[in-house]
Amino acid sequence: MPALLPKAVQRSENLYRRILRLYPQSHRQEFGPWMVQVFRDVCRQAYSSDGPGGLTKVWIKTLPDLASSVVSEHEYELRRWLMNMDKNKTGEVSPRWVMGLLISASIVALGMIASIVLREASGLEAAALVVVVVCNLSGALVMELSSQRDGAVLGSMGLLMLMGTLPLLWVPDKIAWIRENPLTLGVIILLAGYMRQKIQKNWPLYTVAIILGAAHILISFI
Repeated sequence: MPALLPKAVQRSENLYRRILRLYPQSHRQEFGPWMVQVFRDVCRQAYSSDGPGGLTKVWIKTLPDLASSVVSEHEYELRRWLMNMDKNKTGEVSPRWVMGLLISASIVALGMIASIVLREASGLEAAALVVVVVCNLSGALVMELSSQRDGAVLGSMGLLMLMGTLPLLWVPDKIAWIRENPLTLGVIILLAGYMRQKIQKNWPLYTVAIILGAAHILISFI
């Protein structure tokens, strides 16, 4: 930092450097020094022209751009990371599968949140079960369509749901069972779907569904 910079400009630069830590590391390493230099020059020119008021104008203009840029860079890093996970043998990527995974996970998460709200705030146990089942199956359907897995994802989710509801045939307090076991297991199936995408076999999906469903049934006897 040049020694002749006014203290107000130095303070602004130091604050700007701290804000840059919000960016992903790769972005900071590539563009950080250049961004600091540009900001320093802009602040020095603004301070020379308008004094502290000039620095205020610089910050008013800079902060919204920084906020938007930080979000965009993290979004880009996440998208690149997910696409790298989905590289096939030829080194190509499948944006369609990545988008399907994100949408499926969002649907499942929404179903989990909605079921908790219905169950705890409104006491609608049956409605909470319906919501989470519909959301889990919808998430599985989206992932099925995006990955073209010949029914493996949706079939595994259906198998899990069937095994999870079987205890309703013998548990004495069906409302309590629904309340305590809302079948929010869609995330597990989505992870198994990723396994299926990688190793190109159906059995991991069905194995996970059977194990989880069997565990769900065993819990009903405890």
